[in-house]
Amino acid sequence: MSKESIESYLDQVCQHIKAKELHGVIRQELEGHYAELTHDYIADGHTEEEAGKLAVKQLGDPVDVGKGFNKVHRPKTDWWLVGMIGVLVGFAVLMILYTSTEKYYMMYAAPYYLRFFYLFIGICFMLGCMFFDYRKIKKYSWHLYIGALLLIVFTIYTKVSINGSPYLRIGPFSISAYTIASYMLLIGLCGIVQHPLHNQKINKLVLRLAVLIPFIFFWTTLDLSQYGIYLVGLLTLLWFAPKMKVLFVSIIGVHLILLCILFFIRMNYIKNHLNVRWSNIDPLTASSLKSIRESGMWGHGAGVFKHKVPDIFTNFIFTYFIHAIGWLAGAVLLVLLLTLVVNLFKISIRTRDSYGKLLTLTLSAYLGVQLLYGPLMSLGLIPPAGITTPILSVGGLNLILSLATFGLILGIYRRKDLINPIIVK
Repeated sequence: MSKESIESYLDQVCQHIKAKELHGVIRQELEGHYAELTHDYIADGHTEEEAGKLAVKQLGDPVDVGKGFNKVHRPKTDWWLVGMIGVLVGFAVLMILYTSTEKYYMMYAAPYYLRFFYLFIGICFMLGCMFFDYRKIKKYSWHLYIGALLLIVFTIYTKVSINGSPYLRIGPFSISAYTIASYMLLIGLCGIVQHPLHNQKINKLVLRLAVLIPFIFFWTTLDLSQYGIYLVGLLTLLWFAPKMKVLFVSIIGVHLILLCILFFIRMNYIKNHLNVRWSNIDPLTASSLKSIRESGMWGHGAGVFKHKVPDIFTNFIFTYFIHAIGWLAGAVLLVLLLTLVVNLFKISIRTRDSYGKLLTLTLSAYLGVQLLYGPLMSLGLIPPAGITTPILSVGGLNLILSLATFGLILGIYRRKDLINPIIVK
């Protein structure tokens, strides 16, 4: 059989495969099978033309083969995860409407219509990331990493800070530099650790420096909450990345040593602080628990929140949610958040591509801490910290970035069957 004939056969197969980016891989795979079969038939005594026809016949009808490939290798959407994100967005809409009636909110927060605009932008980013081929990000890993460092250096140089954390001023808007940089660093490092240099000694040095340099900038800020979230994401990345276990253990060891040094330097202060905490509940936690206890099954509705709970629309948004809508809705939200985090990690298990798997694990850990910390903090189960709940809390940047991250993870799942496990190592 001539080369034109096998090309015609492959063209007919590809006509029935919707994922065009797979056409080249599938053609390569079928050409390999065709060459092997042809060689076997020639070895059995057939002429080259007869061997080609028999090989094509054994490959199967091109329509059936194409439909078979299309059925296996096609984009798939995790509708269960989409549904949970949709419910969370619905709760966010309720929070926008409810908080806009509170006098305290109207004094310090953005107008409700601006929050709806942020939500709309976030959903657009989520859809865009969902249909974007995440593998294209990998070649820009170093660009993201260096860009994140330059962003932090620039904001430190401009000396614009809120509560000790560097912010970037763009007109009337203040954007947390470390929040954006954390995403950029983690996504960049996922690609960097998967793209080693040829020289092994230099590669080890470069990787270690790439991981350790951001710590210098994080240690210069008082935003320990953002540092903690980034650290969880980084440790997850190092644990699942190839040949990074030593660095993982080293970072944990350094932090334990620093904690021990801090404990001995400020032993009396820490003892007194712990005695106060053990004998009296933290005032923030006490106010949150009081508000939750008085909420009732169905809540108090909007515009009636009177408890003195700082950061009620950001860090303690779960407290306000229960106060406004009630215990039952709070329980539903807590179960939703737990299920959402579990499903994020399940996607990583189903992902074949090693880069996609590492991205999903790292971003799931980064988002998971934020999704669960706020509710557990409101219930008094963990110490108060400046960690907002994604999508629900007031704040445009976190809302947009969280939805974009959900979209990226959905996009990785969507392409999990478009990646050939033989080609991807």
